Amino acid sequence: STNEGFAWKTISDSIEAASGRIDWTIPSERTTKARVRVTDITLASTSDTSDNAFTIVVPEITLTSPIGGETWKTNTVQQIKWNSLDVELVSVEYSSDGGTSWLPIKDSVLASTGVYNWTIPRTPTEQAKVRVSDVNYKEIASTSSLFTIIKPLVLLSPKGGEKWFSGSVQQIKWNYISVDSIKLEFSLNNGVSWQTIANSLPASLLTYDWNIPQNIASNQCKVKITDRNNFLTADSTVEVFTIMTPTLTVLTPNGEENFKGGTTYEITWKNENSDSLVIDYSIDNGATWTSIAKSTNAKAEKFTWVIPKVTSTQCRIRVIDKFYTTVGDTSDKAFSIYTPMITVITPKGGETWFVGETKQIKWKSSFVESVKIVLTTDDGNSWRTLTNSFAASDSIFSLFIEKTPSLDCRIKISAVEDSSVIDSSRSNFAIVVLPPTIYVSILQNPVLTQYCNVVLITDSLLSALPTTTVWRAGENEIPVYEMKPIPNSANAYECSIKFDTTAIYNIALHVISKMGIEKDTLRQFAVGVALPTLFAKVTSKNAGLTLTINPGVVEEKTFFSIEEENVNKEIVYNLQPAKTFKKAIGVELSFANETYQEVYKLSLFVFDNGEWKPVQSKVNKKNKTVTASLTTLGKVKLGIDANKKEELDLPQTFALIQNYPNPFNPSTIIAFHLPEDCDITVEIYNMLGAKITTLRSGFTAAGRYSVTWNGMNDAKVQVPSGIYLYRLKTNKFDQVRKMILLK
Repeated sequence: STNEGFAWKTISDSIEAASGRIDWTIPSERTTKARVRVTDITLASTSDTSDNAFTIVVPEITLTSPIGGETWKTNTVQQIKWNSLDVELVSVEYSSDGGTSWLPIKDSVLASTGVYNWTIPRTPTEQAKVRVSDVNYKEIASTSSLFTIIKPLVLLSPKGGEKWFSGSVQQIKWNYISVDSIKLEFSLNNGVSWQTIANSLPASLLTYDWNIPQNIASNQCKVKITDRNNFLTADSTVEVFTIMTPTLTVLTPNGEENFKGGTTYEITWKNENSDSLVIDYSIDNGATWTSIAKSTNAKAEKFTWVIPKVTSTQCRIRVIDKFYTTVGDTSDKAFSIYTPMITVITPKGGETWFVGETKQIKWKSSFVESVKIVLTTDDGNSWRTLTNSFAASDSIFSLFIEKTPSLDCRIKISAVEDSSVIDSSRSNFAIVVLPPTIYVSILQNPVLTQYCNVVLITDSLLSALPTTTVWRAGENEIPVYEMKPIPNSANAYECSIKFDTTAIYNIALHVISKMGIEKDTLRQFAVGVALPTLFAKVTSKNAGLTLTINPGVVEEKTFFSIEEENVNKEIVYNLQPAKTFKKAIGVELSFANETYQEVYKLSLFVFDNGEWKPVQSKVNKKNKTVTASLTTLGKVKLGIDANKKEELDLPQTFALIQNYPNPFNPSTIIAFHLPEDCDITVEIYNMLGAKITTLRSGFTAAGRYSVTWNGMNDAKVQVPSGIYLYRLKTNKFDQVRKMILLK
């Protein structure tokens, strides 16, 4: 009963009286008025009750801190708080794995204190719990929800197990929370004593490059990081790591050896504490290095090297730790590598060689005594031996090019003593047939103008006499002339051909060299015939030039010819016969306006004494022609006369202008105008009508002209003072004026 016996609750319905006892699980019902009663089942009046009331208590513990969700830092002191009732002693525990396992904080604490100051352990966790329980009754307990334990400083590297070299630079890494400044230390004896790395660093750096001191070694090393404002906030390497002093020593080659390029050699070294290394070689005494192996097992202490095909007396080997580049060694002295080598210089490819020439095959070599030289003309499918053995030191082999033309030629040169030492042209070159060079001159006979003398000169020996074939355009009859050697001349031949009528004549010359190489050349002439009493015109094949021969220009039947040729992108006309006529011949050339910016400067140029000279010319912009008068024929062309001034418009009428000055002594100028191209004469007479001299005659282009009379007759004798007549006569105009010579 919990109320002094007013009401009773059964503890047991039946139990043997002789046992005299029963184990009772006391109910969780707090009271100070508890009593127990024992009654005989068969005789209810037989019973007994507790003499006095006793008390039933219900122990109770309620954890108030932490309750869950807190974040506590390692190595800080935090208060665990609780409320309790009817509990005398409590134990305090914590879990880092959400309650799966528990570790003691304090085995026994007076429950009545309600608080315990806990130094947070160094192990961070997000699964932390705290439990407070009755020392005597473990089931009476209170447990927090999950909270977090964090480390303000966490050392990330080194973690332990590393192998670092003394003298190397290694990175220490950490994370932090709410820490301003840190101190870094290291230990060589598993934390028994510490040496300073850095006394004060901003925690925000997160990394520090530690230059490990030289010549220290230990396998019991640790690093510690400490909050400078709270020395309880610290972290260190969990497991020890190693600082060691590595050494690498090159054993071979170590200097003064001689090796042949292309062979193999075993590089050896002595190693202490290095796992992986890099091997390089130098051919310039260490100024530059070339990789042999980027990563190889240092503990093997040997490496098979395929010696490069180079030549140098300044070679060295070096080995370097792959991860610690300050650890390494180099050959003590230079050694030598000699490599037999051949390099083809000519032909290297892209050249053109001609049949019948002698060309030089050139190469450079080293450590080679004799060479074999072969030639392919089918891109390497087959090779023809030029020489089986030739002194390599000569470096030049002369080759006469036979008649084997090809675009797929290459030269290959190899060492007689070692055929693997070889080189060839970089790309194909060509062997082609070079036709003979010929020079042809075709000149009209200045007297017998119907005939032409053809002269051919060549630089090659011929297998037969050259031939000249002449035919007129549109005709089938083709006469062939066999040329004859010119006496006392080398490789020079000639023949004579004949013009029959006005036509375009084709003159073809054909030669065959001793090498069997043929060459042809073709010349074309526009030929016209002029008679003494008739007007005649001769026009070039492409109508670019026209000759106008007026009556009286020739004294007998005369053949005129025009040949066009392109010389340096200019059209040059060869006018024949190359002779001087008593009267001028009109020359008219056509032009295109768009070709010239200053059309008025266009002039006819004649080739005279090795140079081109302009002659007085008239430009007709409307007809796009340039006209001039020539008494001597030869080579002419159209060109720009930089000194020529722009002409006024052509005169509209014929006119003979009064001479100036008048009277005159010793000379005077006579001007006249021609509105069109025509034949003219300008003559001087005395008052008796006798002709004194002719100042100008022949074909003249339209324009304004002037001539000068110096007072002399045709015999070059000075005439006396007096009145004289001057006359301009054309086929459409005839006028006479007076002038006075006054001495």
